[in-house]
Amino acid sequence: MPPPTTADDFAADGFDQLGFRVPGLVVGPWVSKQVSDVVFDHASIYATIAALHDLEPLGARDAAANTLLSLLDEGAMAKGNPRAGVELAPIVADEAEIFADECKGFAFHRNDAEVGRGAITGQAELERAFVARFPDAARNLRAATDGSMRDLLARARQQGVWLPKV
Repeated sequence: MPPPTTADDFAADGFDQLGFRVPGLVVGPWVSKQVSDVVFDHASIYATIAALHDLEPLGARDAAANTLLSLLDEGAMAKGNPRAGVELAPIVADEAEIFADECKGFAFHRNDAEVGRGAITGQAELERAFVARFPDAARNLRAATDGSMRDLLARARQQGVWLPKV
């Protein structure tokens, strides 16, 4: 079944087609435990913000988008009784483990033989098109990602968040 279409200011140019279906999770202390069959799209986030703050829509797409408000537990909100958070054990790793060769995959497909190995989207044709159009970006992506991770780890350590591997 093809994805549905929606209102869009650029519908004449083919931008009224919603993308493939992606499961999503809405998590928070005020979210009710439910499975929703409502169609949401990325514009639902802005539509929710606009509904909460009485803002005008930016365009036809967010004006037509369903808000996430139906997912909230209004009873818990009225009682001021948020759901308790989940306690998770920290995941601890050192830099040698994070930057180990077996953890480094090339983010985009170079050819059909690499489909499924190190892919971000799982859509070989999309990733091949990205590599063809932006070869320097694809080539430098891993180095940039490693640099960003090192910066993030350094900031975490400065704030006392980083737990060294025991």
